[in-house]
Amino acid sequence: MAANLTDRQLQILQAVYRFAQRRGIMPSVRQLAGDVGLSAPTVQQHLVALRRKGYLEIDGSPHGVRFTRIAREALESSTVDLADVVPVPVLGRIAAGRPLEALESPVDPLPVPAAMAQVGDFLLRVQGLSMVDDGILDGDFVLIRPQRDIDDGQIAVAVLPGGEATLKRVYRDGHRVRLQPANADMKPLFADEVEVRGRLVGLLRRY
Repeated sequence: MAANLTDRQLQILQAVYRFAQRRGIMPSVRQLAGDVGLSAPTVQQHLVALRRKGYLEIDGSPHGVRFTRIAREALESSTVDLADVVPVPVLGRIAAGRPLEALESPVDPLPVPAAMAQVGDFLLRVQGLSMVDDGILDGDFVLIRPQRDIDDGQIAVAVLPGGEATLKRVYRDGHRVRLQPANADMKPLFADEVEVRGRLVGLLRRY
């Protein structure tokens, strides 16, 4: 264990990592508090202490926590296994805004925790800000699990009749489909039909 961390601070650091491994996104303070059984103000104090000691960087957004190099060293020397990752192909971009061409050129795969990914999953790089209220930012990589059928309200890759693809929450409104952004400044898209290519199951963010 890092010499300048208390047991509780190491617990918080490990909890942040496990949440990110399980969900594919960094936790909010409230989510982290639920995981460790502490109040949100107490967790916030520990996060501030971890930032002050150089283990975390925090940008103030709901999921804006990231690990520093010494944090990874501390995790590697604790009981958290960082080696259990699998390469997942990156198939191109996906629009979180105006729809993009559905077919994109593949690029090199990225390592993803094995607990998150399964055979057949793929990554797409987000372009646009229509899903920011769901914590999905421009430049993020979304982990997609191929499937045609989804429940109303799930986030999915939807291909419009013109062949353009977008990442939105999908709802069936009578005889048409509503593609709902998670951005109060943007309006939903409507189509008579869409082709669902896959469901969002995780998110990766590079800093």
